[in-house]
Amino acid sequence: MSLPAVPASLPRSISTFIARSKELATADPIISYFCRLFAVEQILTKSLHTTDDEIAGFAMGLLDNIESFKKDSSAEILEVIQDKESSIAYVLNFANKIFATGLMAIQEQRVSKQTAMSLLASANFFELLQLWKEDVERVEELEDVSKKSKYAKFHAARILKAYKNGEDPNEYVPPRNEFEPTEESTDAVSSQTENKDEEEIPVVEPEGSNSDNFGLPSVPTTISQSTSPQGPPQFIDDEPEPPKESLEESTPFSLPEPPKSFPVDSTDDLTLPETPKSEPRTVSQPTTQPVKKVEKKIDINEIMESSEVYSKAQKHAKFAISAMNYEDKATAVKELEQALELLAKLRE
Repeated sequence: MSLPAVPASLPRSISTFIARSKELATADPIISYFCRLFAVEQILTKSLHTTDDEIAGFAMGLLDNIESFKKDSSAEILEVIQDKESSIAYVLNFANKIFATGLMAIQEQRVSKQTAMSLLASANFFELLQLWKEDVERVEELEDVSKKSKYAKFHAARILKAYKNGEDPNEYVPPRNEFEPTEESTDAVSSQTENKDEEEIPVVEPEGSNSDNFGLPSVPTTISQSTSPQGPPQFIDDEPEPPKESLEESTPFSLPEPPKSFPVDSTDDLTLPETPKSEPRTVSQPTTQPVKKVEKKIDINEIMESSEVYSKAQKHAKFAISAMNYEDKATAVKELEQALELLAKLRE
């Protein structure tokens, strides 16, 4: 099942993970899956689906895609994604491998734009660990995840800035303690990578793009040694603008006009035959027809409103189920309460 189109209103901090998911759809389906799951979790946690209809529809499409992936996945993949400890270990291992690629290039002073892409990608993958907030604190402390993420963002910003200014990024001499950037460098990271809505963070373009790709070496999978190696994940530096739906694009879904041979409400245009002048006020029946039409319209509106309420309640229930899948109790309770509030209106 293909991914739904990313709405223009979706924050870049979330759409980045949709781009990562596309990058790794073939190279590593498990990390690709967790990127989609993280994007949905962010939408629900920030309640973006309650303020934007396009984002709500996108979230529903993502949930359908996630469910479809789980149904079609092999036993090996399910063994990882359905076990919390295995999931955490898999994501951490993958992020560390990508980070190590960039770290080695820095230490050997042979960085390139590919190095910046690798480092930024590793920071995104470390962030996936937030899917298991309650269980990952110990792992983050042991693995220095926070320090590695800051280090990756700092050097990615430094490398990209050097290229932008026509400088050699390899003239930088790495400090002895690789994971202790100075306060000055940490501030530089904040200003260059966080305060600009991640404009500097590279993401994926669709297949067939003519942009330069900065691919990484193949990342070995821990699922099965017999699995044939896939192509390397491609972390590149631009993302296409998500398609914007216009009114013109939605017109094919409108209902066709009724055929001229069956005009709608044609009785409004009919004229009754004239009555004899001696009885000018005996015709009063036509005045009852508009009343019947108003009643019918009221009935139709009630049906439509009822259907819309059920549809919204179902969406909230689905979001609640998704939140329960990754044990987000607060979001699950909130979504279920909103569904119950909608259903209560039908009883009034």
